[in-house]
Amino acid sequence: MVEISESANEVVDRIVLTPDPALVKSLGTHHTLESAMADLVDNSIDAGATTVTIRLVAPGGVLVGISVIDNGRGMDGDTASHAMRLGGQREYSSTDLGHFGVGLKAAALGSAGVLTVWSKRYGATAVGRRIRKLDLARDYTCEILSADAAERALAYSLPDEEHGTVVALSDLQVGVHGASSKESRKWLTKKANSIVEHLGLVFHRLIAAGGITVSVLEVGDDGSVGSALPVKPVDPFAYPRAAARGYPKKMGTVVDGADVSFECHVWPPRQDNLSTFRLGSSSPDNLQGFFVYRANRLLQVGGWNGVVGELPARRLARVAIDVDDLGDLVQLNPEKSGVKFSPTLAAAINSAASGGAGAVVTFKEFITAAEEAYVGSKKRQHRTVNIVEPGQGFSPAVRNTMRAETHILDGEQPVGVKWKRLPAGDFFEIDRESRVLWLSSKYREALSNGTRGSNDAPVLKTLIYLLAQDHFTGIQYSSVKRGEAETWQRLLVAAAEDELFRYAPKETHE
Repeated sequence: MVEISESANEVVDRIVLTPDPALVKSLGTHHTLESAMADLVDNSIDAGATTVTIRLVAPGGVLVGISVIDNGRGMDGDTASHAMRLGGQREYSSTDLGHFGVGLKAAALGSAGVLTVWSKRYGATAVGRRIRKLDLARDYTCEILSADAAERALAYSLPDEEHGTVVALSDLQVGVHGASSKESRKWLTKKANSIVEHLGLVFHRLIAAGGITVSVLEVGDDGSVGSALPVKPVDPFAYPRAAARGYPKKMGTVVDGADVSFECHVWPPRQDNLSTFRLGSSSPDNLQGFFVYRANRLLQVGGWNGVVGELPARRLARVAIDVDDLGDLVQLNPEKSGVKFSPTLAAAINSAASGGAGAVVTFKEFITAAEEAYVGSKKRQHRTVNIVEPGQGFSPAVRNTMRAETHILDGEQPVGVKWKRLPAGDFFEIDRESRVLWLSSKYREALSNGTRGSNDAPVLKTLIYLLAQDHFTGIQYSSVKRGEAETWQRLLVAAAEDELFRYAPKETHE
């Protein structure tokens, strides 16, 4: 056997290995637009910003550019050039959200072909830098922009601030630009809401503490600005009370001299339809496990990191853990969307226990408590409400909750809830043959708050579906049922007309 050694006497020369340009092509490929926006907001927070605005530049509803604007301390020329450097790391403090020195470039160039940064420190000259993905892949060059152009850009985006930064993305590689403007706008509305929800989850601690205000808004081709969508905190541990007595429970252990502490939660099973439990996921089972924070920024949403396995019976178990001081025991990915635990850390957590007053509880006992809460809720559940299977018109989350909370009638085909033009005086139409409960499109915009999509107006659809679903059962449609429906028509039309009056612009009432 040949022994492998590393002797200084073996070294005869050194060469510099410059990165292959192909590296640039892979920048940001694991980013979603939502995670990219979160990474850019990280930079704003590290710069001391208290306000961040994300502008979606969308003439005619088609997304063509994105600007992330903050009132942070800004950058001078040297700092801006260093920030644009690929892998330009700096000294990071324990409170910084930055970590690898590629966040700005990866977040921007994963979604766009051109990244422009305008910035100004207090009392300094405004600066501008621009990198194009094609140039970066070819020769790693960065364009230095004029101070006049930088001043104009900052005066437009930050008119009342003496310092701050604008990160602008253009030549976008995301968005719908095809079939119709209606399709593009539908995609844009959905994406804006998704960004708001994602940022609300990732930064929920910081937003709730009042440290940062974030909003998303759309800008038209004429410079008109739409209503801002405020990012509100989405706390994945916001439930009324735990399902198991004594929880949440703080636990801890020591690994390689580092204190590891975390908090174990058992969600109440009857509250698992809340948005703070589902977190926009179609499968909440994926949200069990660790919610990992660094500097109060959420890095990982669920997953057991090798500590235990994922099982449906563990869907109520969530653990909040801060990894600020755990060093090499954890490994962050560049997109800040996941964390790896070292085998040593995973084993130590599995063997951890609670401290302080009261009986000692182990991590394994916590897992058992979560499983028992889930299984017990299934045994106690009496599904006395019978309904027809819900069909099209409801989101997966609503349909799943209906199935979980009721008894679905056998032998009946699903019933969908859809919109179409109906005769005057009709709010709905019961189409037993097509198995559709039609709603009048006349009232759609007012009753869905202006949003569109096949799963819009979920509260209205659910209520009227529960009201009318038994009109779809049986072979015959009795005169009693028909009379009942006619009474509902008159009541609902009166209410809808009043809603339409209230929804219309004020000037139309005068």
